[in-house]
Amino acid sequence: MRARSSVEPPPMRTRTTGCAATLVAALLAATGCGGSTSDKAGGEHPKPTVLTMANPVFAPRELEPFAHEVAKRSGGTLRIRFANLWRDRERDFEPGTIHDVKAGKIQMGWVGSRAFDAFGITAFDALQAPFAIDSYALEQAVIQSRIPDRMLAGLKPLGVVGVGVLPGPLRRPLSAPRPLRSPSDFAGLRVGYHGANEPADALHALGARPVQLASGAPWRGIDAIEQQLASINANAYDQNARYLTANVVFWPRPLVLFINRRAFGRLTATQQQALTGAAHTVVAATVAALRAQDRSAMADLCRRRITLVSASPADVEELRAADAPLLERLERQPETKSALAAINALRERVAPAGEQPLRCPSVGRPSAGGLPDGDYTATITPDDAARELAQIPRSERRPAGLAPAGVRDILHSRFTLSLRNGSFALYQRHADGRRDVGIQGTYSLYRDRFVGRGSNGDTLRARWSFNGTQLRFTDFSFAGAYRLVWASEPWVLSH
Repeated sequence: MRARSSVEPPPMRTRTTGCAATLVAALLAATGCGGSTSDKAGGEHPKPTVLTMANPVFAPRELEPFAHEVAKRSGGTLRIRFANLWRDRERDFEPGTIHDVKAGKIQMGWVGSRAFDAFGITAFDALQAPFAIDSYALEQAVIQSRIPDRMLAGLKPLGVVGVGVLPGPLRRPLSAPRPLRSPSDFAGLRVGYHGANEPADALHALGARPVQLASGAPWRGIDAIEQQLASINANAYDQNARYLTANVVFWPRPLVLFINRRAFGRLTATQQQALTGAAHTVVAATVAALRAQDRSAMADLCRRRITLVSASPADVEELRAADAPLLERLERQPETKSALAAINALRERVAPAGEQPLRCPSVGRPSAGGLPDGDYTATITPDDAARELAQIPRSERRPAGLAPAGVRDILHSRFTLSLRNGSFALYQRHADGRRDVGIQGTYSLYRDRFVGRGSNGDTLRARWSFNGTQLRFTDFSFAGAYRLVWASEPWVLSH
């Protein structure tokens, strides 16, 4: 059961529809469906051309505005379908995705701009230069300025066609042993990162020991990590490390979109223009989605008692000074120097409107009397799975989150339901040691009724009983993976 978002990502939780659910991890994540449609006269529109895009994270929330715009601009003749969790759990998932698109194994893909260092391509270096872009307002201005257009030309040696660059989430430091405010705090720490040379060089300049991580890697062998909020939340990294530096942004993770050269050549001129023009139109919508994603993740992390710390202005200047030699080296490339100068000029003109400092939202705690706070554990058995499968028609099992791979994952996992002050979080410990968050939110009790309101929009209703040691749910409102995990076995309170 993988939490939705990412890393990566996340990330994001969506409600199950009639389309096939992707993984049981998020217990009801859904993908888009395709098919022809009828016009008012009852005729059938021509079947659209569908391009499959490799998506390394769990759900394509950041890319949904782009996909909608492509369909709109092409008059419905071109659509994007996402292949989620592409090269999941691989350390070199981004270079691998580039190779796959170039070889025609998949038509399209996206990777973080950081990935092209692995191929000796420096065109995108300015986008992930340390501390150069530290707010969504600035990132939006940079992407809308068409600075990235010149960078896309650098993809030609790879044999792919650049489609566009979209804003990506801001990456912050999360640490286990101590708060990370100044370079001295980073000294000697093993800091996990994604990408190739540039992120590693920046962390090394701060005194850290960079550790390259696989996509969605568990917290293992590291002391800290550079990561976006949605991924910290979805992968439950805050259960291993509590200190999140709220006002330090290393860099964003802009999304570079590209397509196989032959696949691009097979499109009509109108479809090509729709594809390459869509990214410019949806920059603001993508940033809005990123902000919403951060707000949701922050609310969840705060319910789980994350510790927010802040660096002083002097600390921030020390961090920038430590990475100054790296910036000087990057500026030896004329195109990077020009891009950084343009970014700094935009910084002077762009007020961080709408950029609120990270803080925990002030919300009232719902009443949840009668059930003690604590961690409740359960393990699902093959008999449980067989009973649930027997209650659901075969054609409905996948939409209900009961695809064979998902059921196997559930049976080899251990679940923990954490109840704290009217909030809940369901964690899954996989067989390989990974721990993610399935669903979380707030709950209330009325007599024997349990009502949980998930941060993904789902409302879970059930009857509950507690005998002092075991918590049971019955009459669960959702069939399928939800009911299998929540209502099959008693939840045993850990003491």
